[in-house]
Amino acid sequence: MKKQSKAIFSLIQMSMKDDKEANVSKAEKMIDRAVKESHSDIVGLPEFFNTIYFPQYVDRKYFREAETIPGPTVNRIARKAKEHGIYVFAGIYEKVQAGLFYDSSALIGPDGKIMGVTRKNEVPNVMYKEGGLWTNEEFYYSMSNLENAYPVFETRFGKIGQIICWNRHFPENWRLLTVKGADIIFVPVASMGKFLSEMFSLEMRAMSYVHQCFATVVNRVGVEGRQRMYGGSHIVNPKGKLLVGPASDSKEEIVTAELNLDEIETAREEIPFTKSYYTSTLRTHALHDATMRMSLTAPPQQSVSP
Repeated sequence: MKKQSKAIFSLIQMSMKDDKEANVSKAEKMIDRAVKESHSDIVGLPEFFNTIYFPQYVDRKYFREAETIPGPTVNRIARKAKEHGIYVFAGIYEKVQAGLFYDSSALIGPDGKIMGVTRKNEVPNVMYKEGGLWTNEEFYYSMSNLENAYPVFETRFGKIGQIICWNRHFPENWRLLTVKGADIIFVPVASMGKFLSEMFSLEMRAMSYVHQCFATVVNRVGVEGRQRMYGGSHIVNPKGKLLVGPASDSKEEIVTAELNLDEIETAREEIPFTKSYYTSTLRTHALHDATMRMSLTAPPQQSVSP
């Protein structure tokens, strides 16, 4: 596949209700708007965009929100991708089989077909009330299979990988994707808490800089139950500079930037981090070490009981 050197990437920073139909309909309209206003080539939706951030609660009723891939929500977004001839990232709460659930994000191609799915690997449980952060994610879904935790997808704009929310805090995940050739790393999140918001774009700029790739980072925004999602969606170039954003911390926005893929090679020639690191021997060690880290820190994969 011949790689095009420039891509227009749009991020859909949106608020969510406890109403799946309303959320999906809003996403469809915002995709339409992004294409109309910015001629987007790639559109990214937030982490499980079709529901509220239910892991702030422990309630078995939310298992009913899980869907298959393909399934109702992803199929609707796939039709929208085909209508506009664009790539779309769509994150949902995924049910694979009875007792097996994941926090997942599908990449849909311009033909409306699902190119693949990324599933969250590190799954957090955090109770930091002073910082405005409650998560009970381990109650709802499992960690992904380590063998295919971080796929890279070949597109006409180069190779793209995904890191879902909490997983962005671990440099090994970025390294794993970039040694697999990722040019762009899409980061869909559902993030809240003052201490995280203060570090949000700073952390993503650092990750883009040292791994010399584009980072496109989309958050939800607004109040959901007892959580305030801080927005701040943004796009960073391979030199760690903001191309656009951070977006509002209180309003819905479509955040768009043109990515010049030639900047990746330029960055790597000017400051040869990757040349210094990505020899064949070290590439093998990087993949091995990242996988070992996940294996050593991860509890055995268990089914979740709704």
